[in-house]
Amino acid sequence: MAEGKITSLQARQKIMYQIREGVLKSTLADQMFFSDIYKASGKLQGTAQNLTTDYNLDGQSMTFDLWCSLYKTSPEFKERPPYELLLNKEILERLFAMPEYKMLRKDCMLDELMSAIGTLRLAEEIEQMMSSNTDINQGIKKVTEKLQEANTLHSLGESLMEAIGENGGDDGAWKTPQFIKTLTQLVGQNAADVITEMPGEKAAATLKKMADNLAREFEAELDTLLNQNGFDNQLKEAVQKVSSDVETLGEAIAQVRGWGNETGAEIKLDGETIARSAEYLIDLPSNRRKILEILRLAGRMSHSALPKRKAKVEIPYPEQWDGYEEGNKIERVMPQEYIAFRHPQMKRDFLKRFADKKLLQYRIDPVQYAGNGPVIVCVDESGSMEGQREIWAKAVALALFNIAMKKRRPYALIRFSASTRKPFFAHPKKKIKLDQMLSELERSTGGGTNFEKPLQKAVEIIKSNKTYQKADIVFITDGECPVAPEFLEEFLKLKAKRKVSVLSVLIGNYTSSIEKFSDVVYRTSAEKTEEGIEVLELFLEQTRKAR
Repeated sequence: MAEGKITSLQARQKIMYQIREGVLKSTLADQMFFSDIYKASGKLQGTAQNLTTDYNLDGQSMTFDLWCSLYKTSPEFKERPPYELLLNKEILERLFAMPEYKMLRKDCMLDELMSAIGTLRLAEEIEQMMSSNTDINQGIKKVTEKLQEANTLHSLGESLMEAIGENGGDDGAWKTPQFIKTLTQLVGQNAADVITEMPGEKAAATLKKMADNLAREFEAELDTLLNQNGFDNQLKEAVQKVSSDVETLGEAIAQVRGWGNETGAEIKLDGETIARSAEYLIDLPSNRRKILEILRLAGRMSHSALPKRKAKVEIPYPEQWDGYEEGNKIERVMPQEYIAFRHPQMKRDFLKRFADKKLLQYRIDPVQYAGNGPVIVCVDESGSMEGQREIWAKAVALALFNIAMKKRRPYALIRFSASTRKPFFAHPKKKIKLDQMLSELERSTGGGTNFEKPLQKAVEIIKSNKTYQKADIVFITDGECPVAPEFLEEFLKLKAKRKVSVLSVLIGNYTSSIEKFSDVVYRTSAEKTEEGIEVLELFLEQTRKAR
């Protein structure tokens, strides 16, 4: 690498929020990912700060350790964690000994979002435990004096070894007045005299051994303190509360775990999105049941509908090609590159160019996507939709959002009643705004029904944004509303010209007006998950035929 050149990893490390490591072993990838979560979560930062300033815990490293303990498959303690983190270590050891914590780990392991939720909730519970137990707080402040002494002794030993190394040997120069004064304050005059008479390396080893002994005393006193004040029972109750919350949310958000993980998809939940979504789900308001039920239902629908379609690498159609470029997208690599791969003398070069993203591949028209066209979903929020109908309709909308992101299809949500709300947009090449999407689905306005306004809004989106050409509109309603002949004529012209399709989902009674602008009308009672699955399958089949 040329001198002065900075790699992408080095650049990423430079801008990474500085996370202090804890008592558990971690990789750079762990630190980088948690860094994104931590800097995006004001709630997590606030809890960490309170644990640091009020309860003698290193709050930031504690939250990092909690996240690692939930996320990693086999969390391990460091052989010699820093003395100042021994309180963190004591809490984690007690957590690992609990069967309830093992069950919590099963729900969070290798799941970034669930681990973030578990970390946020557990850190909050630990903070509440500490604030409600004055005996533990006062006791910790007393025993931490030994910890401070241990830190100082260990630092003296380290500085002594550094001085010997810098001087090329033990010339006694380390016996400065300041060193002797500090040592005397810590261990007393007699012990200080004995240590200063030792050779430098032996003195350093003695100081470190004394530090270790003090740390063990600290751990023993801390262990006794926590046992005498029922800390384990309180911690067990905290874990049970967190487990209950995680279990409640687990099924509801199961569908988002796999977003972007199938072949060809590039969408992933980044640290910022995970932090915002975790905070949103933890702080759900009184109508919590509705959004959780929407999530659960959407998960069942999309998981049942998607596996029935054969997994395949989506090869771009010729009309999607827009020249050539360098990259490493196997489904877009040009045929001659595969010849190089099969040639014994050229295979190594192929693999190198694959790693460097230098293979010759087709460039795709940015407006066209392998998963067909964009998706625009119109959801009726009129008064008659309140209750199970609204939950079912929004579950279908969320399942379509899931499918759109997996298939790299732009998505728009239009909520309407007598008027329309500001549309929600999601693009497969940008961050998934999961918390914003959930917030949109949580809201409802009530009122009357107007079909023209959401359709007109869809028309505006299609006309003003090249990304939404050839859109597939899904129109979900339970209402009857006349559509003016003039508007209907213009809308049908646009459908034909822009190759727009409309799948309408009619809940309840028959209405003739919806047929006038729809290609397909699906009637449903909005009571069964199976009906939602049928809508998704019908949507997928309709878009496949359109291609």
